[in-house]
Amino acid sequence: MDPVTHTLASVVLARAGLDRATPRAAAMMIAAGLAPELDLLTLFSSDAGPYLRYGGALTHSLIGAAAAAGLVALLFWLAGRRHPKSPVPLGGALAACLASAAAHLFLDTLTPYGARLLWPARERWFAADLTFLADAPILGVLLAGLVLPLLFRLVTEEIGARAGRRGPQIWALAALVLVALYLGGRWHRRQQALAMLNTRIYHGAGALRIAAFPAAISPWRWRAIVETENTFEEIDVRIGGYFDPERSRTNYKPEPSPAFEAARATDTLRLFRRWARFPVAGIHALPEGRGTRIELRDLRFHERGAGRQPWRGILAVVELDPQLRVIHEELRWAAP
Repeated sequence: MDPVTHTLASVVLARAGLDRATPRAAAMMIAAGLAPELDLLTLFSSDAGPYLRYGGALTHSLIGAAAAAGLVALLFWLAGRRHPKSPVPLGGALAACLASAAAHLFLDTLTPYGARLLWPARERWFAADLTFLADAPILGVLLAGLVLPLLFRLVTEEIGARAGRRGPQIWALAALVLVALYLGGRWHRRQQALAMLNTRIYHGAGALRIAAFPAAISPWRWRAIVETENTFEEIDVRIGGYFDPERSRTNYKPEPSPAFEAARATDTLRLFRRWARFPVAGIHALPEGRGTRIELRDLRFHERGAGRQPWRGILAVVELDPQLRVIHEELRWAAP
């Protein structure tokens, strides 16, 4: 998810009780909660290759996030040794930082991008497809869990009443419960969408694989991709509404050809296909008979025509000469 959500989640976790484990809990948990974002510096490269190799892995894996959290805890512990009046216990700091790092990984696996939790042992991406990168309801609930107790404290002080010491903790716990309920509702609606998709026929073909991605704030609307034997079908699903599988947008899989097989053997396409869940290929002849150009996109992040998808996509390109020798290959960022 976005850095603002991770920051708010870290502070809410600290307010929920982890601030009792160590002094300066909020500061160190923010640092530990943002530390996994370091491997996303690969997003700023003009070449998408570094992201496909290391993004969502170096510090988004269980090992990497734990190491980053441990480093943050160690730095705060060392800083605390210079101030004997407010020491930072290493055990408490480590517990708080690990909790914040775990929350970061959990939130990121809710998105369609996900994270490679088992890297480097396995390259698998874990993605639940439940939320956007910046999910407004989650942001709102977390922010309310921090702001509302401050407002109530001002009101109670104005009327001369004594504010309860556990007020911020109760509000933080309530915010976490509400986020959990919201995610449970999202998951239930997504299961309903998948059930609808799995029982239909698409232009005469049955579904081999299906996925549903969040479409806007409403948990009743989902953007679905269905793989059949020869196509990838894109279709919008509204829970409780009319659903006609014949209205899907069809993307045809490429016919087997020597050029496509030669392109698939390149490191560029092998790297791309490890990341892409619904790769769609375009095969084009180069001008003046100079060869063939193969382009691959992942339908998760390239919604055809409408241009409504806000996620950043990747385009894999391989160009071959008439003798099927590679003359150009690249992985680059592409707009939806």
